[in-house]
Amino acid sequence: MSTASDEKERQAIAGFLSEPTEVRFCALFDAFYGRLCRYFAARDVDRSIAEELAENVMFQVYRHVAQLRDGMSFHGWLFQIARNEYLQHRRKSATSLQTVPYEPLAGRLAETLDSGIRQEAEGPFREWMTHMDETEREILILRFMEDLDYPEISHVLGIPVGTIKWKVFNAKAKLAAVVGRRTAKSK
Repeated sequence: MSTASDEKERQAIAGFLSEPTEVRFCALFDAFYGRLCRYFAARDVDRSIAEELAENVMFQVYRHVAQLRDGMSFHGWLFQIARNEYLQHRRKSATSLQTVPYEPLAGRLAETLDSGIRQEAEGPFREWMTHMDETEREILILRFMEDLDYPEISHVLGIPVGTIKWKVFNAKAKLAAVVGRRTAKSK
C-alpha cells in the first residue's frame, strides 16, 4: 500500500532526476529531510547535529546526482551517503573534546520529546538496540525504521543480500530472547 509520503518521495525523485533544478531539489529536500533527521536521531545524534548532517547529505545529493545511474536505486544511494556522513561525524567526534552544556535535564528531555524527531528512537527500541552490535543496529534501523528493502540495505552497507537476510534473522532471534527474558522477569 502506497502512502502519500511515498508518492511525494517518488514524485520528488523523478522530478529531480529528470530535471535537476533548484526548485525540484527543494521538493526533494522537503521529501527526505525529516526522514534523514530521524535516521541520525536513531543513532543518538543530538537534534541540531542530526539536522546539520541531514543538510550535508542533501547537499551531497545535489552535487553528485550525475553519479546516480538508476532512479530505482535512489533510496540505497541516499542512505549510503547518510551512513558515510554519520561515520565521518563519529570519527570527528571521537578525536575532539565533547562538552556538555549546563541545563536542567528535565527541560532537555521535554525539548527532545517535543521535537518529534527522536520519538521513534526512544523507549523500548533504544533499549533493544543496546543488545545489538553496530552492524545489526544499522541493518535493523534501515530495514524497520527506514523501510529499505534487502537490496537497498546491501547497497548502503556493501554487504551481500544473503548476509543481510541472515543478520536480520539472527537479530530478530536475539531480540526475541531479550524480550522473552523481560517478560519472564515481569511475571
